[in-house]
Order: sequence, then C-alpha cells, then structure tokens
Amino acid sequence: MEEESNKILNENPNEILCVNFNQDGSCIAIGTETGFKIINTLPFLDICYQNMGGGIGIIEMLNTTNIFGLVGGGKNPKYPVNELIIWDQEKKAELSKIKTKKKILNIKLTENKIFVVNFDKIFVFDFNTLNLIDTLETKNPRGLISLCYKQDIAAYPDIAHEGTIIIKNYETNKEEKLKAHKTPLSCIQLNQDGTMIGTSSLKGTLIRVYSIAEKTLIREVRRGAESANVNCISFDISQKYLLVVSDRKTIHIFFLINNSEIQSNSNRNSNNISEGDEIVNNTININKNVLELDNKKSKLSGMSNFFNVGRRYFGSEWSFAKFKQTSHKLISIFGPDNSILVVTFEGKYYQAVFDPINGGECNKIQEEKF
Repeated sequence: MEEESNKILNENPNEILCVNFNQDGSCIAIGTETGFKIINTLPFLDICYQNMGGGIGIIEMLNTTNIFGLVGGGKNPKYPVNELIIWDQEKKAELSKIKTKKKILNIKLTENKIFVVNFDKIFVFDFNTLNLIDTLETKNPRGLISLCYKQDIAAYPDIAHEGTIIIKNYETNKEEKLKAHKTPLSCIQLNQDGTMIGTSSLKGTLIRVYSIAEKTLIREVRRGAESANVNCISFDISQKYLLVVSDRKTIHIFFLINNSEIQSNSNRNSNNISEGDEIVNNTININKNVLELDNKKSKLSGMSNFFNVGRRYFGSEWSFAKFKQTSHKLISIFGPDNSILVVTFEGKYYQAVFDPINGGECNKIQEEKF
C-alpha cells in the first residue's frame, strides 16, 4: 500500500501543496493532496510517506524527531484549515490539536514552544502543556515568522506599521522594532545565531540585512530590476553568503559582511535607502577593508550621478553567483562545501555548487525526483 502511494505521489507532482526544510536542513517535509512525505537531504533518501486520505497544506518537523505539526489544505483537506494537529509519526497517531478562530497561515515548532500564525495574531503555546503563553499582534497576510532556535527569538511583522519587524527575545523578554521597508514585507529570515535579519518587501528588488543589536543596515543587495515575489532568504552557517529565492526562477547568491565585522569607524549618518517609493533612514557602520571579494555592480555604475535614481540602481550590489531554474515555486538553503540545496513544488530536488571566488553559474551535481 505504501509503495502504491509513493508511486501515485511521484507520478503526480502537481499534488504537492507545501515544501519545507526542517530546522537544520537535514530533511524536507512535503505536504500533498493525499498526505505527506519526509525526505533526507544528504544523502537524498526517502524516509517515509504517510497517506492521510486528505490534503496537508502545512507541515513542520520538530528537528529530526518523529513529531510533526500538520494543517489541512488543498481540494480535500484532511483537517480544518484553522486546526493544528501535533502528529507522532512513530505511532502514526494524533497527539493533540489546537484550534483557532481563523485560518492558520503558518506554524513553527521548537522544543518548548508552538507558534501558530493567523492573519492578525500569532499564538504561542507551551509545547508540553499546550497552555497559551503569549499572543502577538500582527498584520500578516503572508503568515511571516522567523525563529532563531539557538537564542529563542521570534521575528514577525508589526501590526501598525508596514515594513516594520517586531523582534521578541523570549530569553530576555525584550521586544524591539526595526523599520526595514516602507511597504509591506514579503520575506523575513533570522540568521542562525539571531544577530542579523534578512528582509524583502513586496516589490522584491532589494534585499536588506540588518544588525539586530544595533538596528543598522549591514548590507543592501539587488535581486533584479523587475518586481518579484521573494519567498526565501537564507544565510550560510559561516555567514559569508546570502541566498535569495523568488518566483523569477533564479536563485541569487551574494557576499555578506559578517556581523562581527561591523565597525564604528566608518559611519554614514542618515543614509537614504530607496526602493521605488520606499525611503528608510539608517546609519551604516561598515569597515570597507574587511572583504577583498565583493558582489558585482553594473558596468554603468560610473554613470550613476547622471540619473536621479541611478545611484541606487547602477551602483547596486548584484549577486555574484546564480542558479537558474524552470520552476517559479521553489525553496533553497545552503549545503556544505559551497553548495546549495533546492526543492521545487514540481517535485524536483537539486544540489549545486558555486565558485566562492569567481561566482557565475552554479554547477548542478545532483538531481532527483520525489
């Protein structure tokens, strides 16, 4: 029966409803119109497929354990879209459920917390007791939330100010605001140690990385000239590179200055950062001599002074490496040894490597179908 279900999934990749890496990128969780599937990334290996008899629109693994969070979705949802199921794959049974009044847009699991994201609220529950321990007010049609698992930090859109991020540290119980864009956010991502956050607005042309402690702009890079839906930002574990995925079918890789390399000896006060109609004032503290390598700039960058918008466009930092795809729905993270892992909603998995010196097109070294 399980082999038959796997065959059906493999022959019908359009049944895929959601794709998600677990917290360390070692597994991929896939929700489909009939259930869910878990795959090991390195090496690429099927772990399990569970036929649920209905659609799973959201799936979130708890690290590499057998505990998953499930929300129904698709044409025939297995569960109501306002209900979170905590599932034990070893027992193949529901452990508990959490209902909300509105549709669940996203979920996140940690060892001690459950985050359930609605349009206007994020509910935080104690994992062991399921008691509600916090309610975060937000305006969040995309269900955005990012967690730093090492530092117990959550980042999410502010309820009152578009383009503003709330960063809540549960260890210190402190909450701070960071104005990232003037227009609504499309993607936010904390780095692994909770010192930086990458952001994109709905326009999706510029990606910004901020220091959380100093609330300053570390890096601003240009994904492209045309608007795009940025749905994935990723930091590599060494924090030397930044990866950006959009619906433009290209994965961009940028050089990134480490947070530890931010210095106060090269201040630029009240620098205007523009993205279309966006203007954000920030102080940028960067040691210019830190990186010998840098992102590419337009060949017309020397002409930027002749245009009102030219300084930002022609002088922008562009990606130094790319990986082009045929799918407009995909996610990606960094793998080991200058590699990236890519998963598409069409049921394809890729591993590709990039040249850390010369950049250019990534070299595909593995392709699988799931």
